[in-house]
Amino acid sequence: FFHCLAAFLVLEMCVGIFFVTSASMRSMVFPPGMLSTVMNVFRVPLNVIVVTGTKLQGTATVFTMCFTWFALSAVLQSKLRSHVLQIPSSKKNQ
Repeated sequence: FFHCLAAFLVLEMCVGIFFVTSASMRSMVFPPGMLSTVMNVFRVPLNVIVVTGTKLQGTATVFTMCFTWFALSAVLQSKLRSHVLQIPSSKKNQ
């Protein structure tokens, strides 16, 4: 029980950190006029992933897929962060 509780708390902490940092990174990458359009376009693939994930059978498969998506998102977020840090501050606010 302790291992599951600890894993759940770590997951919730990561999700909480994600929501805080993703909003600030989106505002740096996307212009304000395009932000809502871009976010709505990404909802379709996200819904496909959720539906696919709920149809998977077996606990090990579901946890493996969750780990894979979290690891991929961490790598992509790291690359995006390094890209955003290279943009001059005058272009970030345009």
